[in-house]
Amino acid sequence: MRGLVERLASDTDETVSSAARSLIRIGLGVKRAGGLEIRGRLGFRRPLADLDFGGRAERLGIRVEEELLEEVEREFGDVRQGMREAMRLGAWMLAPGEVKIVGLLGVERPLADVLSPELRDAKARRELERLRSLLGG
Repeated sequence: MRGLVERLASDTDETVSSAARSLIRIGLGVKRAGGLEIRGRLGFRRPLADLDFGGRAERLGIRVEEELLEEVEREFGDVRQGMREAMRLGAWMLAPGEVKIVGLLGVERPLADVLSPELRDAKARRELERLRSLLGG
């Protein structure tokens, strides 16, 4: 995910913080729309499956407005975990091809599908469209 944020910052006029804030806004929209649902090849839910961004755990220092922090806390409960999860959801919506679906032990699930909700949040939709256009997609 860090690579996606840094690519946005280096290939466009975005800063690392503004790219991360955009992903967080998109992630908030995904959460408000019901979140992502991972399903296996026969259509059964895979509650233990997760998204893998192919990197190691790293810190990313960003500046975020108080209002955005409050929204994250309201939607996710815990601010730190919520920020991470919102960025993960936003990154999935922006660049799903860069994300693997893995099972409980980290084994890739190539036949699994992620059902993405339709974003009803206007801010999230605008940010997603804007970032996609910046990345040329």
